[in-house]
Amino acid sequence: MDQPQVTFEIPIWRWKSAVKKRLDALVRRAARKGLTHFEYSTAPETIQKSFTRMVPCTLEDLPMTGDKPEAYNVECVVVTINCPKPSLNGWRFIGRIEHMLDDAKEAINLVYAAPNEEVPAEFYKRDQICEHCNTNRQRRDTFIVAKGDEFKQVGSTCLSDFLGVDAASMLAYAEIIESTLNCCSNPDDWDDAEWGMMRQSRMFAIPRILHAAAAITLGIGYVSRRKADEGFGIMPTAERLRSHLTAKTAQDTIDPKHFTDRSDQLATDTMEWLQDLAIEDLADLDDYIRNLVVVVRVGACPWKAIGILGSACYALMRKREKDQQIADAAVSTHQGAIKERITRNVTVILEKPYSSEFGPGGIIYKFIDDDGNRYLWFASTDKDWGIGKALTIKGTVKGHDTDRFDNCDITRINRVVEVN
Repeated sequence: MDQPQVTFEIPIWRWKSAVKKRLDALVRRAARKGLTHFEYSTAPETIQKSFTRMVPCTLEDLPMTGDKPEAYNVECVVVTINCPKPSLNGWRFIGRIEHMLDDAKEAINLVYAAPNEEVPAEFYKRDQICEHCNTNRQRRDTFIVAKGDEFKQVGSTCLSDFLGVDAASMLAYAEIIESTLNCCSNPDDWDDAEWGMMRQSRMFAIPRILHAAAAITLGIGYVSRRKADEGFGIMPTAERLRSHLTAKTAQDTIDPKHFTDRSDQLATDTMEWLQDLAIEDLADLDDYIRNLVVVVRVGACPWKAIGILGSACYALMRKREKDQQIADAAVSTHQGAIKERITRNVTVILEKPYSSEFGPGGIIYKFIDDDGNRYLWFASTDKDWGIGKALTIKGTVKGHDTDRFDNCDITRINRVVEVN
């Protein structure tokens, strides 16, 4: 078995409230199935992990106003899990396929790779075939196994025969391992990287999800599961969306004021972006974009994919920002002297909410002037300008920084007002 141990650093509040209880349940479940080598241990002492958040300035910070970065520590428990990846006769699990049909009734799949495994692009268009019995029949799920560089797609009922031994314990153990990793890990900004638990069959309209996701992203900011953990329990966007879709009224989870013309436009732009991607060859796309394209081609979103579709609006905003950064990075230089009041004709290139564990913090604005110089402002309120808005602003130079995304010069300003 591969990868016998995995170590996680879990915020202590999350460990006490949920993770320990879940791990204990998984250990008991493994023991009932005779899988006694599955266990976990914790380090005798906790550790401190450092993060950065934006907080409002105080009177002591004058003349600085607005928001400032503040470092803070999170007490974490170090957990080591002995959970080797199961393999039988040299075969190991690679992932799970949920078989679907696109709007042209052609086979298309949602593919969920096991951690640290990569599913070849060809499986995104595979029929519901089992390469052991060579039958193509109606199946909701098939599994991908591999031995070296050889990959096979096998139906669940054929696993035992294919492997030459009883595969029931292997399948059960694989599910326990994936449940454990999902329980302990902090997925990256693209939520729902998990490949298991593909049993929910309820489908939701894509525009409905995108409009809600856009309202959340512009209104209070996109929150990944990792950021939720760092922020002491802030609800991740994926869970907020699921709550919204199953709530009796929209007001139960999303403030109606966040549904604006701007959020409608972002949802529309995101849908057009995804539709443009949907005509691409799946083999040319990365795993995240592939699964987004699959959802669009199917025409509806299953419960498990709500998180990944809900991140699409934020992904488009990041793409636009990165494209603009690449175009402008070469020419931007620092402007003005510290504490100097400057006036510039600019265009808004970024308008994004940010949050801390205390809740919404304000709006990050980035501007570019006619000469390609860039400016950064942490605003406490939303000016509702919108990306692409041309305006004249006056602000006080607060600092000469380097944009952390692409190492170009950026001038940090505050006390910004629009000049008519």
